[in-house]
Parts: sequence; C-alpha cells; structure tokens
Amino acid sequence: MAQSAGLVLLVLACTLTYVSACTCDPMTTKQKFCNPDFASVFKIKDNGTVVGIDRVYKVEMLHQYRTTVPDSNPDAGKLYTPADSAACGVTFIRDTYYVVSGVYVKKPGQRIQMVTNKCLLQVNFPENPLETYVPPTCDPTTKQIKVDQETIF
Repeated sequence: MAQSAGLVLLVLACTLTYVSACTCDPMTTKQKFCNPDFASVFKIKDNGTVVGIDRVYKVEMLHQYRTTVPDSNPDAGKLYTPADSAACGVTFIRDTYYVVSGVYVKKPGQRIQMVTNKCLLQVNFPENPLETYVPPTCDPTTKQIKVDQETIF
C-alpha cells in the first residue's frame, strides 16, 4: 500500500512539473513574426495589472506591420499575456518600446484582445524602433504555420 501511494505521489509530482513549465516549439524570428495574427510596435505604458489568469498592459500601438484580420477592431490600447511565466507569460518593461507578435482572442462581451506570450516575438528597444527595425519579409503565397490559442497556451 505504501509503495502504491509513493508511486501515485511520484506520478503526480512529474505531472505537476510538466504542466507548470512553459514549452515552445522551435521557431525562427521570421516564423515568430509572420505566423501569428499580428506584428506591431508598442510602447508599454504601465507595469501591467493581473486580471484573472492574464496580465494586462496598457500600451500605445505605434505601428502595425501586419495583421491577418484588418477589420477585427482589436483593443489596441491593451496587450494581454498569461500572468504566470510558467504559462509562458511575458514581463514587459514600462516606457520601453517592443516589436511584438501575437494572436487575436475574442471573448464574449469584450473587444478582441491582442495576446502574446514567450513563444512569440518580443524584441525590446530603448527608443522608438520605427526608423531602425527592419521586419522580416513574410511570403503571402506560402502557407504559414498557423499559431492558434491551443498552441500558445
């Protein structure tokens, strides 16, 4: 009986360790930029607020390099990421500029959220990168690997 209980605890410990770790499929910078729903330049305006399982940052979107859904009307003043780094959450630095890629998430009764995580692109810059950052060229004729909510979270 003690052996059985020990085995259950070992399996449970291994399962909890696996669930709590952030893992990402290997992707190039180009894939991280081109595969998700959007890639934009943001200035982070605050330290983020935890709302449920998300951390929500107030942002200023300075430029959108690409979007798969141009008429989606996302809430461009907020950027969402999992609150927990074990769930692949990102920590952004206030008053810093970032090129970020992510996906659009629609929740009932809310505007479309712009969501990112550690598996996608986040490149920070001390100053506005609009004049210096050269984005990868995305090939519109080649089917990109679709990054969906299940892949990210």
